[in-house]
Amino acid sequence: MSAKKVNSSIPSPLVLILFLFAVILVIAGTYLYMQREKTEKTTQITQSAVQPTATPTPRAIPHGKIGFSVGGSKPNAPTFGRGFLDPYDPAKGTKQIISIELSDKVGVHTVTGTVITDHAQQPITFALVEGTEQKGRWEATYVMQDSYSYIYNLKIMAKNTNSTDQVDITLR
Repeated sequence: MSAKKVNSSIPSPLVLILFLFAVILVIAGTYLYMQREKTEKTTQITQSAVQPTATPTPRAIPHGKIGFSVGGSKPNAPTFGRGFLDPYDPAKGTKQIISIELSDKVGVHTVTGTVITDHAQQPITFALVEGTEQKGRWEATYVMQDSYSYIYNLKIMAKNTNSTDQVDITLR
């Protein structure tokens, strides 16, 4: 009888399966450990982050006389043109001039507005200071009564005998 010689250098299929299973366990364990570490770091960063202030910091605005243009209009209503605010950033208790050019075939009869600030809505009335009711410059001078650190808007309404048009300008 001849004895069969077994080659011991080739692993059996069971040993290979156990080895692959062990490698998969090591990889899965490492992945889960890294995920847990990542979650803990994110939680720490979130908890240690600076809490936002209750009131945001206001953006800076331009100083002095600043011009603007308004385009478009409703049919049969006055047409808005160029305008300016002087100064754009009036101190509380000081005067501001708001000027707007308007044109209309029929003629502009009234121009009014509202300055909307942090805590107030101040009505203003414009007067024709240059040109005619068909094509002229209208101006309002008023005293700034409120702060405008967060809200600073301007509404201007122009009327003729047939129609009214309004422009809303966000200044801050």
